[in-house]
Amino acid sequence: MVRVNAEPAVVGGMPIVSSYLIVPVFDVCRVIITRFVHHRPIFMADKNHIHHKLLRTGMTQHQALGVLVVMALLFILINLLIGKNIGFTMIIVLDILVWVALQQLLDVFIRRNGKKVFV
Repeated sequence: MVRVNAEPAVVGGMPIVSSYLIVPVFDVCRVIITRFVHHRPIFMADKNHIHHKLLRTGMTQHQALGVLVVMALLFILINLLIGKNIGFTMIIVLDILVWVALQQLLDVFIRRNGKKVFV
């Protein structure tokens, strides 16, 4: 009889998978909450997604894409580094706090550029 080891190939794989999806999922959640707070239909298109916010800071489309890729890679790297020391729930809480801080910083850059934060 052959015994099969059922150990996962990567310990802590869930933070890695969730880290890859943080930027798009958190962006959609932020946009839905913002639309709800401003009494706008949540399925109506607007220019409030993160790539539009990056463009309002004065970036080109290629620069905005680069920032989004770097953001995703930073979330993956940070979660890999801290994932061994804290639980998955705390990782998500820290990711949310970092996301909110990044959004606030982005809003500061948009205001400096003389544009509206929410369109």
